[in-house]
Amino acid sequence: MMPAQVPAHLYVFDASEGKKTEEYLRIAATRFCEMHHLAEDMKLPASLFSVAKTERGKPYFPNFQDLHISITHSGAYCICAIAGQNIGIDLQEHSHLQKETIEAAELRFRKLAARFFSAREAAFVSEQDTEHRFFDLWTARESYVKYTGTGIDGGFGGLCLLPEDGVLGTEQDRLVPFRWQSSNAAFVRIPFESGYTLCVCTASPCEVVVVL
Repeated sequence: MMPAQVPAHLYVFDASEGKKTEEYLRIAATRFCEMHHLAEDMKLPASLFSVAKTERGKPYFPNFQDLHISITHSGAYCICAIAGQNIGIDLQEHSHLQKETIEAAELRFRKLAARFFSAREAAFVSEQDTEHRFFDLWTARESYVKYTGTGIDGGFGGLCLLPEDGVLGTEQDRLVPFRWQSSNAAFVRIPFESGYTLCVCTASPCEVVVVL
């Protein structure tokens, strides 16, 4: 049985490789098992990691259900998360429309926050640092519904994922993993390439290792 305290591993792939979701997950799971000596045979058959999905699309390994998985695609990257506990992950490239000014982009993000976020979160996004705050909360939401397996139609707009103190860190905090808890789940924002936001959601706090 996989110990829940084993660090979650994030395997970063170049999305231009064009592999199917199942292929990325199998590669990540094989590397994870080799690293942690979870199988005596280092040449694990791909069939061991055949991927199935729940009715709402959450992927899992029927033959290895102690190995929890999640996957995200955005921009130039695909990232697979492998962990010993239930996990959800989301990466978002900061999208801008062609010839869109910073002011116009911030207005668009505030409107999206008003539409999809709780009133408290929308106010938080509108206060300052609009773009980063919007993507902080959007990736937290996406990672949470992937963690729960409910999908974005499962109460996506009814969530409030701000911590109790209503703070998601300062600009300096973006240089290191930033952790908080909300809605009976643990979140960690992982520093990534400029112009992207990456968030992981698990049942309980855990170490996260990024494998390039």
